[in-house]
Amino acid sequence: LFIWIAFASLTIFFTAKTKARISAIPGYFIGIFCAIGIIYLGNLIYEYIPLSINNQSMTSFIATSLIVSILMVCYEFKLLNFTSISSVFIGIWLIFSGLGANMYPNSLQDTLIIIFIILLYSLIGLIAGALSMLLYKLTSKFLDKK
Repeated sequence: LFIWIAFASLTIFFTAKTKARISAIPGYFIGIFCAIGIIYLGNLIYEYIPLSINNQSMTSFIATSLIVSILMVCYEFKLLNFTSISSVFIGIWLIFSGLGANMYPNSLQDTLIIIFIILLYSLIGLIAGALSMLLYKLTSKFLDKK
């Protein structure tokens, strides 16, 4: 059921250069913690300002704007040179997409399980990308000889 995580990670492999592929894992961690921060900050803001439209909390939008703005400032000041910004946003997306599978970071244990699942399948995706590239190179050399 979580193969979509591996597929998202696979896109990082094929759209990034070698250094960005390797630095994707720290980016996932940063994205994961940013997403969890967005969830908790959105809930915190909602306690004081219960802003909603059609029974949908708008405080998540405020929290997302704040955290992503901070993230982009860090990126602009080159504080995230050790990772790729695309992997950070993939990490955020992976947490948010887990919400659709009822994976909420409500406790430390739930959060650690979510992080483990995401990192495991992300690693599988990166390995699948490397293996498919290796298979491509091997088959292209074989076909070139014929």
